Amino acid sequence: MEATVKPVNWRGPAWWERIMMPSVVAGSHQQRGAPKAWRDQQRSLFISPHFNFSDMKENWFIPIVISLAILSGWLTPNTTNPLVVKSSQQAQIKQFQIPTVFQPDAPIPLVPHRVDRLRPISPTFLGIYPFSKTLPIHKERQFLGNAHEFYQQDSLSHYTGSGLQLVPVPQIHLANLSTFRYSSENATFFPVFLTNETSTPLALQGQNSYLFAIQEAKDSTGIWRPIETRVMRSCTTGPWARKIMPQHFAVFLMPKYAGEFETELRVRFRNGTQILVSQSYKGSINYQQFSLPGEDLYYAKFYRKQRYYFVKDCFGSIPLDLSTELHP
Repeated sequence: MEATVKPVNWRGPAWWERIMMPSVVAGSHQQRGAPKAWRDQQRSLFISPHFNFSDMKENWFIPIVISLAILSGWLTPNTTNPLVVKSSQQAQIKQFQIPTVFQPDAPIPLVPHRVDRLRPISPTFLGIYPFSKTLPIHKERQFLGNAHEFYQQDSLSHYTGSGLQLVPVPQIHLANLSTFRYSSENATFFPVFLTNETSTPLALQGQNSYLFAIQEAKDSTGIWRPIETRVMRSCTTGPWARKIMPQHFAVFLMPKYAGEFETELRVRFRNGTQILVSQSYKGSINYQQFSLPGEDLYYAKFYRKQRYYFVKDCFGSIPLDLSTELHP
């Protein structure tokens, strides 16, 4: 017995023909003028002669689901290149923006430092923070020099400090609530940020609760000279290293000066064997700050006998008093 072939309902639902056979219904410029026999032939290529639109009355939702899946991309293969996505994500790494710093427990008023000689300093390290819009500085958040955690080191054997950016902000006035030599309780300091805008962790090295940094200023001839030096220490205990993760920054404090000589200043920072120099900023000092310490300091006598040590503790910057002996 031969199988009975149902006639094809060529005039099926109009919405089905518009969705599933747009080339037949709409047609190209040549198809619009084609005879009806040719259009019927195109339909026969797309729809089996054994298929009847009347069979879809009970399963009318199937073509709708298929159509929505195609339009929404569920059935579209993923052709995204993972390398391109990774490069795009790296390009979206945030740039450092100076946060709003506030210090609710700072003494008021704050006054700038006024000194008459080149003096030793130990810049206080405040910590490492993620990029953020605000940075509160509280007394209990500042590290103490004897804190045990400073003697614990991160695993930094394969990390470098190269890539850190040095950003001083002398417009922000803060108090140094930890112990600081040669300064009063309400003396003014400003923050210096060490930022990591790279995609890898970077190393930061310090000692006790301090980092290694000084300020330089331009003398009357326009040459950069140190106005500070690193504090001479009789021992080398307490060295440490920390990771600065991507999109994080470290922050430390530097003294804010005032005097009769207006000039440009900058921060000179040593991180391991690397020396970083910041952009310059305007300020004022006393011109005597270019002079070496007086004989009243116990280590000044040692420095006068071994002057190259003084340059070493100024991180390569040559004091004005030694400029005739050592070439800049």
